[in-house]
Amino acid sequence: MKRFLIPALAVGVVLATTSQSQAASLTPPTPLVLDTFDTGNFRLDKSAGTTTGTFSTTQTGSGILGTERRVQFTISNHPDNRSAIVEVRDGEFTLDTGPNVLTSVLMTWDGIGNGSLNKDLTTGGLDAFRVGITDIDQDANLKFTVTDTLGRSSFLTKNNLGFGDSFFNFADFVAVGTNPSADFTSVKSVKLQVTSPTAIDMQLQFLEAAKVPPATVPEPFTMLGSVAALGFGAAFRRKYQKKA
Repeated sequence: MKRFLIPALAVGVVLATTSQSQAASLTPPTPLVLDTFDTGNFRLDKSAGTTTGTFSTTQTGSGILGTERRVQFTISNHPDNRSAIVEVRDGEFTLDTGPNVLTSVLMTWDGIGNGSLNKDLTTGGLDAFRVGITDIDQDANLKFTVTDTLGRSSFLTKNNLGFGDSFFNFADFVAVGTNPSADFTSVKSVKLQVTSPTAIDMQLQFLEAAKVPPATVPEPFTMLGSVAALGFGAAFRRKYQKKA
């Protein structure tokens, strides 16, 4: 009987190997870095007193799209001596605010100076922004805005985000106003605005353009191989039993 099962198992192994080979050929494209937060460290600490207003800073470095990151930190409500901090250090972006402190942070990547960037965000099949969230203890709105070299803009806002990777699909972006949607193959600037409730502690580890991974489903050739092995095995077993 063993001599009948060996060919069946061999068929299953061959089909499973074919499936693995095909899966290997579907390697996702290399992500396009927006910000690794490994360079351009800064700290805006406005915790003292009842400071309100908008505070700006600009950083340059590798690991930043277009080499330059501009940050605007806006505080609209600030009870006395409560935490109001935004910073980049140790490979993380951090927003830390105290009770009843209302803030928003706007980060802009548009190249050195103003609007010198001209980047294709879809190279190799990239189709979304991926945000690596390492900590978040309150809900927050994250809004990406993309402007192309013709001045057309599109945006996408998400909230209720948790720990882990969050994807902002390019196909879900909505045009600003009545203008056509932005062309993601010719981008002049990318902006991310974080608007938070009070008393938030949030850390982001990276921002990048990436390929949304496909839904996990059973490999068809692996399934076929298993079925084939079982089918051939059963057929040969019946044939063997009849001869017996």
